[in-house]
Amino acid sequence: MELQIWKSKLVALWILQILNFIAVLVIPASMAEIVEEVGAALGPLIAFYFFLTSLMIWLTVFTRPKITRWPTIVVGVFFSFVKVQWIVNALSGVIVIELFLTEIWGFLVALMIIWLGWKAPESEAARV
Repeated sequence: MELQIWKSKLVALWILQILNFIAVLVIPASMAEIVEEVGAALGPLIAFYFFLTSLMIWLTVFTRPKITRWPTIVVGVFFSFVKVQWIVNALSGVIVIELFLTEIWGFLVALMIIWLGWKAPESEAARV
């Protein structure tokens, strides 16, 4: 049961990350800033984030925590790093409050992903 609860929490956090990416993209002021920063690479970048997050959801649901643990931590650290960059960008120029707040909650979710990756439960077979 502990394993199922852990997986459910982790999947919920991955879904929140996808929602965070969507929120950043639909806020007009933040979208303009992202287009200015990223340029023509925006399409592949969006595809990369969605693919990576979907892959992590798949790994969480269909593999054991032993396999999922380190990829979860690494991708969580990567997302945290990206969120910190956008938070710094938001604070260093004209503050787009919507982007700033969205990146803050995205950063908090990334930290929770890292924490859950670190606290991965033992496999069910190892406990028996």
